[in-house]
Amino acid sequence: MKKLLLIFSFVLSVSCVTVTGGVYHKVQSGQTLGDISRLYGIDREVLAKENFLPAGTDEVSEGTTLFIPGVSRVKTFKVEDLITEELEKDVVKIPSEDTGEEEKDFLFEPVWPAVGEIIVPFGGKRENRNEGIDIELAEGTEVRAVADGKVLYSAGHGAYGNTVIIMHSEKYITVYSHLQRITAKEGAELKQGDIIGFSGMSGAAPTPRLHFEVREFSKPVNPLKYLPEKK
Repeated sequence: MKKLLLIFSFVLSVSCVTVTGGVYHKVQSGQTLGDISRLYGIDREVLAKENFLPAGTDEVSEGTTLFIPGVSRVKTFKVEDLITEELEKDVVKIPSEDTGEEEKDFLFEPVWPAVGEIIVPFGGKRENRNEGIDIELAEGTEVRAVADGKVLYSAGHGAYGNTVIIMHSEKYITVYSHLQRITAKEGAELKQGDIIGFSGMSGAAPTPRLHFEVREFSKPVNPLKYLPEKK
């Protein structure tokens, strides 16, 4: 089956030092040996052997330095590198804005995923750019689907922690991160307002919060463009 992948752009920083014949990669929070092997296109067992790790190793402690052989340049760690396998279970096509493909009879009118103060707004400088908004919430607050849709991804992911990605249509996708616990299962069909999990501090969140994104044709847009004004 031809791979039709959904492209996401939230990028995690990777700390590496280039050396002759390879690079040294410093493991970040939540990264596994499998994540890193996919990132660099190297078999996981080969990577384990090169770094004197037991066969079958996947979990690696944060801060561990791994040698990546045969690599000449630093690569960027992106979400699509991790979730390719999950997306291939569903043939997903996101049309570009200039293809002329338009959806008919679909109106994206999301509700708030949870009620709280926005502590980190959308945007910012490139190195600290926020692709969505961060909403301050008490741990364990219910987080809900903002619109009808299908769960594409439901698992932990590095600095984003426990994350749910919902596809609402070919044009609109929403992302919910730093969850304490996830209740929505991959492949589940959701209705607007269904509980998908509970807020927390998973990943790199310094305080309890929900990181929320809206993607339009795979590009991050300010969620406030669509969310209703608070009363």
